Amino acid sequence: GCNFTMTPPRGKPPAMKALALLLYAMGNMSFCSIARLLGVSDVAILNWVRDEARNLPAPSIEAEQVVVTLDQQF
Repeated sequence: GCNFTMTPPRGKPPAMKALALLLYAMGNMSFCSIARLLGVSDVAILNWVRDEARNLPAPSIEAEQVVVTLDQQF
């Protein structure tokens, strides 16, 4: 005896989130600019970036470090 209605899925499409992350990663646009372009809030963009950052692996540096000192002689 249950009735269900066809409701649209919640949230934004993954392609929109990927575009927002790409624009932010390129370093040319702010959260507000991306939000204005995509028609969402700047807090939503911030949350998308934070969620994606949590899924990234921890950075690991396994190469040895070499210090080079250059002297200029005139």
